[in-house]
Amino acid sequence: MHPRPCCTNEESSTGQKNVVTVSAMHNRIPNRTGRQEDAYQDFEATELYCPRCRQAVPVRKRLLLILSSGEIYDYTCIYCGTSVGEKTTTRRTG
Repeated sequence: MHPRPCCTNEESSTGQKNVVTVSAMHNRIPNRTGRQEDAYQDFEATELYCPRCRQAVPVRKRLLLILSSGEIYDYTCIYCGTSVGEKTTTRRTG
């Protein structure tokens, strides 16, 4: 059985739901040379909870900032344009 991502709904102190977060488990598989590597590289959000629309909605990913250590992206609701989350990626060296 392969590890599956775990999805959780977090609630704020006011009782409203925040962005759905996804935590992933790394699954290592051998490549053609016999070395172990990650089974996936990255997750992309397709739908997140929008507090203005009060439901899970499709999102657009927009690059906000490029840093020497990686990039910061913003996820916005496609209906109302509200920012519903952000993602920070790190550059791998090697």
